[in-house]
Amino acid sequence: MKHVLLLAALMQAPMTEPLVGRWDAEARSRGGLGTWMTLSADHTCAQTSGAMVDGTWQLTGDRLTRKVSEGPGASVHTEDLMITVSEGTLTMQVGPDKRQMTRVGQPSARGPALVGVWSYPHPAGGPAYEDFEPDGRYLFRLPISTTLGTWRADQTQLHLTVNQQTRSFNWSINAGRLTLEHAGMRDVFRREATGLPSSNR
Repeated sequence: MKHVLLLAALMQAPMTEPLVGRWDAEARSRGGLGTWMTLSADHTCAQTSGAMVDGTWQLTGDRLTRKVSEGPGASVHTEDLMITVSEGTLTMQVGPDKRQMTRVGQPSARGPALVGVWSYPHPAGGPAYEDFEPDGRYLFRLPISTTLGTWRADQTQLHLTVNQQTRSFNWSINAGRLTLEHAGMRDVFRREATGLPSSNR
Protein backbone atom coordinates (compact mmCIF):
# COMPACT_ATOMS: atom_id res chain seq x y z
CA MET A 1 0.00 0.00 0.00
CA LYS A 2 2.87 2.38 0.79
CA HIS A 3 4.23 1.90 -2.72
CA VAL A 4 0.85 2.67 -4.30
CA LEU A 5 0.48 5.86 -2.23
CA LEU A 6 4.03 6.88 -3.11
CA LEU A 7 3.35 6.50 -6.83
CA ALA A 8 0.06 8.41 -6.57
CA ALA A 9 1.73 11.28 -4.71
CA LEU A 10 4.50 11.47 -7.30
CA MET A 11 2.17 11.47 -10.30
CA GLN A 12 -0.11 14.15 -8.79
CA ALA A 13 2.59 16.41 -7.36
CA PRO A 14 3.55 19.56 -9.25
CA MET A 15 7.20 19.74 -10.28
CA THR A 16 7.93 22.62 -7.90
CA GLU A 17 11.40 21.30 -7.04
CA PRO A 18 13.96 20.33 -9.68
CA LEU A 19 14.85 17.10 -7.88
CA VAL A 20 11.30 15.74 -7.63
CA GLY A 21 10.67 12.83 -9.97
CA ARG A 22 12.05 9.52 -11.21
CA TRP A 23 15.75 9.24 -12.00
CA ASP A 24 17.23 6.22 -13.82
CA ALA A 25 20.94 5.49 -13.42
CA GLU A 26 22.91 5.49 -16.66
CA ALA A 27 25.47 2.99 -15.31
CA ARG A 28 24.54 -0.70 -15.65
CA SER A 29 26.22 -4.02 -14.99
CA ARG A 30 27.11 -6.19 -17.96
CA GLY A 31 24.03 -8.23 -17.10
CA GLY A 32 21.78 -5.19 -17.36
CA LEU A 33 21.26 -4.57 -13.62
CA GLY A 34 21.01 -1.02 -12.34
CA THR A 35 19.13 1.35 -10.05
CA TRP A 36 16.50 4.03 -10.27
CA MET A 37 15.47 6.56 -7.68
CA THR A 38 12.17 8.30 -6.99
CA LEU A 39 12.21 11.58 -5.07
CA SER A 40 8.67 12.58 -4.10
CA ALA A 41 7.34 16.03 -3.30
CA ASP A 42 6.61 14.97 0.31
CA HIS A 43 10.37 14.30 0.70
CA THR A 44 10.04 10.53 0.82
CA CYS A 45 12.27 8.56 -1.53
CA ALA A 46 12.52 5.07 -2.97
CA GLN A 47 15.71 3.50 -4.33
CA THR A 48 15.05 0.45 -6.51
CA SER A 49 17.47 -2.07 -7.98
CA GLY A 50 16.48 -4.32 -10.83
CA ALA A 51 16.86 -5.25 -14.47
CA MET A 52 17.15 -2.27 -16.82
CA VAL A 53 17.12 -2.73 -20.58
CA ASP A 54 17.13 0.28 -22.91
CA GLY A 55 16.47 0.43 -26.61
CA THR A 56 14.38 2.08 -29.29
CA TRP A 57 10.96 1.47 -30.79
CA GLN A 58 9.20 2.24 -34.06
CA LEU A 59 5.56 1.61 -34.91
CA THR A 60 4.25 1.05 -38.42
CA GLY A 61 0.52 0.34 -38.35
CA ASP A 62 0.15 -2.52 -35.88
CA ARG A 63 3.76 -3.75 -36.32
CA LEU A 64 6.21 -2.80 -33.58
CA THR A 65 9.96 -2.90 -34.24
CA ARG A 66 11.94 -2.95 -31.01
CA LYS A 67 15.73 -2.86 -30.70
CA VAL A 68 17.28 -3.53 -27.28
CA SER A 69 20.66 -4.09 -25.64
CA GLU A 70 21.05 -5.73 -22.22
CA GLY A 71 24.07 -3.72 -21.11
CA PRO A 72 27.44 -2.20 -22.01
CA GLY A 73 29.12 -4.16 -24.78
CA ALA A 74 26.07 -6.35 -25.41
CA SER A 75 24.82 -6.89 -28.94
CA VAL A 76 21.62 -5.22 -30.15
CA HIS A 77 18.61 -7.53 -30.51
CA THR A 78 15.80 -6.63 -32.92
CA GLU A 79 12.20 -7.84 -32.52
CA ASP A 80 9.26 -7.42 -34.91
CA LEU A 81 5.98 -7.79 -33.03
CA MET A 82 2.30 -7.43 -33.80
CA ILE A 83 0.38 -5.33 -31.24
CA THR A 84 -3.06 -3.92 -30.51
CA VAL A 85 -3.95 -1.19 -28.01
CA SER A 86 -7.50 -1.01 -26.67
CA GLU A 87 -8.92 0.74 -23.56
CA GLY A 88 -5.82 0.61 -21.41
CA THR A 89 -4.71 -2.85 -22.56
CA LEU A 90 -1.72 -3.57 -24.79
CA THR A 91 -1.72 -6.99 -26.45
CA MET A 92 1.58 -8.12 -27.91
CA GLN A 93 2.23 -11.24 -29.97
CA VAL A 94 5.49 -12.74 -28.61
CA GLY A 95 6.31 -15.81 -30.68
CA PRO A 96 3.37 -18.23 -30.39
CA ASP A 97 2.11 -16.49 -27.23
CA LYS A 98 0.12 -13.35 -26.57
CA ARG A 99 1.15 -11.03 -23.74
CA GLN A 100 -1.38 -8.63 -22.25
CA MET A 101 -0.19 -5.51 -20.45
CA THR A 102 -2.07 -2.91 -18.41
CA ARG A 103 -1.40 0.81 -18.71
CA VAL A 104 0.28 2.51 -15.74
CA GLY A 105 -0.92 6.08 -15.24
CA GLN A 106 -2.73 8.21 -17.78
CA PRO A 107 -2.39 7.97 -21.58
CA SER A 108 0.09 10.37 -23.12
CA ALA A 109 -1.12 13.23 -25.26
CA ARG A 110 2.02 12.84 -27.39
CA GLY A 111 2.34 10.22 -30.10
CA PRO A 112 0.33 7.03 -30.72
CA ALA A 113 -1.69 5.16 -28.09
CA LEU A 114 1.30 2.90 -27.45
CA VAL A 115 3.23 5.74 -25.78
CA GLY A 116 3.44 5.37 -21.99
CA VAL A 117 4.19 2.73 -19.38
CA TRP A 118 2.69 -0.78 -19.44
CA SER A 119 2.88 -3.51 -16.79
CA TYR A 120 2.56 -7.30 -16.78
CA PRO A 121 3.50 -10.20 -14.44
CA HIS A 122 7.05 -11.27 -15.29
CA PRO A 123 8.00 -14.99 -15.27
CA ALA A 124 10.89 -14.16 -12.91
CA GLY A 125 8.38 -12.85 -10.35
CA GLY A 126 6.80 -9.50 -9.72
CA PRO A 127 5.58 -6.92 -12.22
CA ALA A 128 7.65 -5.80 -15.19
CA TYR A 129 7.28 -2.39 -16.84
CA GLU A 130 7.70 -1.51 -20.50
CA ASP A 131 8.02 2.22 -21.14
CA PHE A 132 7.53 3.53 -24.67
CA GLU A 133 8.74 7.12 -24.66
CA PRO A 134 7.49 9.74 -27.18
CA ASP A 135 11.07 10.31 -28.40
CA GLY A 136 11.35 6.68 -29.57
CA ARG A 137 13.20 5.30 -26.56
CA TYR A 138 12.15 1.94 -25.10
CA LEU A 139 12.79 1.22 -21.40
CA PHE A 140 12.25 -2.17 -19.75
CA ARG A 141 12.30 -2.17 -15.94
CA LEU A 142 11.93 -5.20 -13.64
CA PRO A 143 12.14 -4.12 -9.96
CA ILE A 144 13.89 -6.59 -7.65
CA SER A 145 14.17 -4.75 -4.33
CA THR A 146 13.34 -1.29 -3.02
CA THR A 147 14.63 0.69 -0.06
CA LEU A 148 12.45 3.50 1.28
CA GLY A 149 13.72 6.61 2.99
CA THR A 150 13.58 10.40 3.03
CA TRP A 151 15.45 13.22 1.32
CA ARG A 152 16.18 16.90 1.67
CA ALA A 153 18.29 19.26 -0.38
CA ASP A 154 19.69 22.74 -0.61
CA GLN A 155 21.20 24.43 -3.65
CA THR A 156 24.32 22.25 -3.67
CA GLN A 157 23.74 19.14 -1.54
CA LEU A 158 21.25 16.29 -1.57
CA HIS A 159 20.86 14.39 1.70
CA LEU A 160 19.39 10.86 1.49
CA THR A 161 18.39 9.08 4.70
CA VAL A 162 17.91 5.32 4.43
CA ASN A 163 17.87 2.85 7.34
CA GLN A 164 18.55 5.75 9.73
CA GLN A 165 21.80 6.59 7.92
CA THR A 166 22.25 9.83 5.97
CA ARG A 167 24.55 10.26 2.97
CA SER A 168 25.18 13.65 1.40
CA PHE A 169 25.90 14.24 -2.28
CA ASN A 170 26.88 17.28 -4.29
CA TRP A 171 24.25 17.55 -7.00
CA SER A 172 23.70 19.32 -10.31
CA ILE A 173 21.21 18.98 -13.15
CA ASN A 174 22.07 19.60 -16.78
CA ALA A 175 19.92 18.75 -19.81
CA GLY A 176 17.70 16.35 -17.85
CA ARG A 177 20.61 14.53 -16.20
CA LEU A 178 21.26 14.52 -12.47
CA THR A 179 24.88 14.17 -11.37
CA LEU A 180 25.58 13.04 -7.79
CA GLU A 181 29.09 13.17 -6.33
CA HIS A 182 30.16 11.58 -3.05
CA ALA A 183 33.59 10.57 -1.72
CA GLY A 184 35.21 10.86 -5.12
CA MET A 185 32.48 8.82 -6.84
CA ARG A 186 30.24 10.23 -9.57
CA ASP A 187 26.86 8.82 -10.67
CA VAL A 188 24.66 10.15 -13.46
CA PHE A 189 20.88 9.66 -13.61
CA ARG A 190 18.45 10.52 -16.39
CA ARG A 191 15.08 12.08 -15.60
CA GLU A 192 12.08 10.06 -16.76
CA ALA A 193 8.59 11.51 -16.97
CA THR A 194 6.58 8.64 -15.46
CA GLY A 195 6.84 7.25 -11.94
CA LEU A 196 7.09 3.48 -11.42
CA PRO A 197 5.70 1.54 -8.45
CA SER A 198 8.40 0.15 -6.16
CA SER A 199 8.86 -3.53 -5.39
CA ASN A 200 10.12 -5.71 -2.55
CA ARG A 201 10.28 -9.42 -3.33
